Amino acid sequence: MEVIKIVVANVFGAVNKGDAALIEVCIDEIYSAFPGASVSGIAYQPSTQRRHLPQVTWHERLGNCLSRSVWRRRLCNVVRQGATICYVLFGRPWPLGLLIPREQRRAIKALKDADIVISCPGGYLEDSNPSYYANLIQIWAAARFGAKVVLAPQSVGPIRSRRGQWFAKKILSKANLVCVRESESYNFAVQTLSLPEKRVVRTGDLAFWHESTPAARELLKTEFGIEPDEPYIAVSVIEWAFPLAADQTEAKQRYVRKICQLLSILHETLGVRVVIVNQVAADLPVGREIASRHPDFVILDQRDRPVADVRGIIAGSAVFLGSRFHSCIFGLLAGQPLVALSYLPKTSGIMTDLGLSARVHDIDTFDVQRVAERMIFDYKDPTIGREEVNRAVQRYKDQYPRFSDLLREAA
Repeated sequence: MEVIKIVVANVFGAVNKGDAALIEVCIDEIYSAFPGASVSGIAYQPSTQRRHLPQVTWHERLGNCLSRSVWRRRLCNVVRQGATICYVLFGRPWPLGLLIPREQRRAIKALKDADIVISCPGGYLEDSNPSYYANLIQIWAAARFGAKVVLAPQSVGPIRSRRGQWFAKKILSKANLVCVRESESYNFAVQTLSLPEKRVVRTGDLAFWHESTPAARELLKTEFGIEPDEPYIAVSVIEWAFPLAADQTEAKQRYVRKICQLLSILHETLGVRVVIVNQVAADLPVGREIASRHPDFVILDQRDRPVADVRGIIAGSAVFLGSRFHSCIFGLLAGQPLVALSYLPKTSGIMTDLGLSARVHDIDTFDVQRVAERMIFDYKDPTIGREEVNRAVQRYKDQYPRFSDLLREAA
């Protein structure tokens, strides 16, 4: 099959540096598989993506509504998503098209004209994500138009409600290939959703194939006053809702308290400063709270930086503590001894697949003293941790096929 037009759907955008790394690798893999292809994308923030990846034609996500009022935005989303379903289902009649913004109609036309539609790599097919149904609608529309549908390496689940599972099964069964990035997602797709095993493939997270990045020593000196020979600890934090906690407010406060306690132990024991990296701007409020409690040794990076700079800050650290999933992968790629705090199964799943389960803890129940002891040991004797991480990453990458090869086979 000669592939001419490819659409990458369900792109969140470069505001999350983990997602930015994923889409960068995904686009590279597409061009590697199909050098002459015309590639377009459907994104939550297309204007941001146009600056990030100008070689791709970007459209607005189906059903998108950016009202400042939460309730107005949600109502608008429901109306537009319903209009989109009817518009696709009934052959794009023009009266229904009047309910859909022009840029979103262009996105629908791109889906209709595509040879292959790739659902972007990531972790959005789980029901704590408010865009869960909207993401599935894009996959449904692509299948409805007759395109080959491929889910790039991603997490599938958890989906807790029976209705949500039924909807996911209905839509994902239409995909030609579902690439899942950890064992828990494979089991969920095959056992819980009953997707055909021959269409579900275990792969690695695409961020592991992101281009290597050196330590950002000049940036650290210029902006934070950290000298090239000064060791520091890098940390990522997360503004997490703790949806399964009995008291969500208390769970969030407990997380902040425990992080502050942990950083205090590390500083008192090792005498080092701490840099909180900015992977996602939405996490800055919790970062500010932690930094305000320890202004003498905690530095919060509040700038919106390219992926390479965020990776460079992590790469230069002595040890790393990650609450954000892809910040942990950035640490692994740098060969850094690290501890990961898992807020969703994707983190614990990847760390288990890597053989590093001893380095991952639940974000709500982690033991501060145990994590501190692990990080202090790694700081004082980093060789063992670095060798362990490097072996695990290389073994992981050797184990799974390249996404470009899977794309060629799917076509």
